[in-house]
Amino acid sequence: MNWIKKLDDSIIARPHNTGLAKVAVQCSADTFVVNQSLVLRINICGKNRHLRQARKRMPNIKTNCQKFLDPYTRFTVGLAVGSAIVFKHGDENPEALFLGIGILIGSVLQLIDVAKGGRLIKNQGNSPVYTIGENGGLSVLEYGQVPSGNIDGFSFKGLNGVFKLSDGVYANINSNNSIQYTPGLGRFINQNLRSGGYKTKQWVDQQADLRWKELYDRSLSILGAGPLPAH
Repeated sequence: MNWIKKLDDSIIARPHNTGLAKVAVQCSADTFVVNQSLVLRINICGKNRHLRQARKRMPNIKTNCQKFLDPYTRFTVGLAVGSAIVFKHGDENPEALFLGIGILIGSVLQLIDVAKGGRLIKNQGNSPVYTIGENGGLSVLEYGQVPSGNIDGFSFKGLNGVFKLSDGVYANINSNNSIQYTPGLGRFINQNLRSGGYKTKQWVDQQADLRWKELYDRSLSILGAGPLPAH
C-alpha cells in the first residue's frame, strides 16, 4: 500500500494498479486532492489482449447479408425496421430518430445492387453449369464454382431449358440439380414481376439475343429428362 500526502498534511492511502476486465483495459488509479475535493485519475495503459483477439473472430454480418439476401429483401427489411423506429420512438428520442433515418437510407442504398444483375450464389450441381454474363458470352463452371460477377441466366445438361435471372435476384443449384432461390423476395420478383425463371425452347426461339439459343443447346439431354422445379 502506497501513501500520499494531502494539502492539510493528513495522509490518505493510494491503491495499487487495478485491472478493469469488463471494459477490456488495464489502468492505474491514483487519488489526489484539489481544493479539498477527492479526484480519481485513471491512466489507460493497454487493451486486454484476449478480448481484442475475440473481436477479430466475429463474423462479418454485413457481408453475409449482402451475399445471401437479395437486395429486394434487404431493402424491404430495412424499410420496415427503420420506419418502425422512426414512427414509434422518433418523437420522444432524437437518437432513435437518427438511427431510424440511418437505417432507411441504408435500405435504399441496397437497391444499387439491383442494377448489377442476377447472381448464382451456390453451385453444387453434378454437371458443368453454363452461364451468360451481362456483357460477355457463354462461360462454363465446374463443380463448386460460382461466377465472379453477375449473370443473366444459366443452364446445365438435363435442364432442357434455360433459367433466366432478373436483376437483383439470387439463386442456388443444389446437389440434386434443383434450382432454389435464396430466402426472401427473389422468387416473387423473378417469376411474377420480371418474367424470369425457367424458360423452354419456345421462349428461347423468341429471343433476339442468340446467346440464349447457345445456352439452351448446352442444356439438352439425350434422355430428355425434365428439370427439377425451382423453389
